[in-house]
Amino acid sequence: IQSPDLSYTDTNLPDGTDDFSIGSWVKLDPQNPPTYEDDFSTDNWTDKSSNIGVNNNQLEAISEFNNDDTSHIELSACDTSCLLQFKGSYTNVYGSGSSSKLIYVGLSDSATGQSTSKDFAGFIFEQWNMPKYAISGHSVNGATLNYASTLNNLPSYSTTTAQTDKTYWYEIVRNGDTFTYNVYLDDTYGTPDGTYSETVTGITGLDKLIVTNRDGTGTNSGTFTMDIDDIVFHNGVTSVPVYNPNTKLLGLNDVTFNVGTTS
Repeated sequence: IQSPDLSYTDTNLPDGTDDFSIGSWVKLDPQNPPTYEDDFSTDNWTDKSSNIGVNNNQLEAISEFNNDDTSHIELSACDTSCLLQFKGSYTNVYGSGSSSKLIYVGLSDSATGQSTSKDFAGFIFEQWNMPKYAISGHSVNGATLNYASTLNNLPSYSTTTAQTDKTYWYEIVRNGDTFTYNVYLDDTYGTPDGTYSETVTGITGLDKLIVTNRDGTGTNSGTFTMDIDDIVFHNGVTSVPVYNPNTKLLGLNDVTFNVGTTS
């Protein structure tokens, strides 16, 4: 409840000028409720093909021998400040050969695939020459999307160790023209395990959350699958206070009150 108006009656209430103290605990609503959140218990996304879409209460993205498959949902436009968080698990990293397989997750001004020029702020996930793997943050103004291995701006997640069933929690923060990409080890979003920031001007109209894929040139025999879940989007802020539902509202135990004879 917010702004409670409470009264209490009891025969043992003090009277006259007796001193007493009061205190109470109430459960408060979050200070900054999300603009949008999704646990994929229902499917509100628009899919271009069966390779990316809601499956088993999560969004499953597959990069195999296909390009520019997309799934997206409309959001309020992030033009100045916003924060996006999601859980990401690569459930199948398999293949051999020179061809990269990529999955992109982020905010965009367009629902088109990665090969179409767009404004975009998000993460790139790439697998090639099994078991090589890379993650990068990517901010572009009117351009096609790049390779994670080319940018390599989160190098601690570039590895030659197989990453099957690896789970991280990801965060994209926009503050004006500065875009920050954080990687966390759990869903508390406390201290980032990895972070990268860059400044890119002219990015506007980020009113879609999009997932798209790419199969690079060359040969690669495998399939790269990623599951996305627990999406939370806040527009107009760059941080969210940790929510404690057991907030002490009336912490007045060191305050004394004089009670009149009519109490």
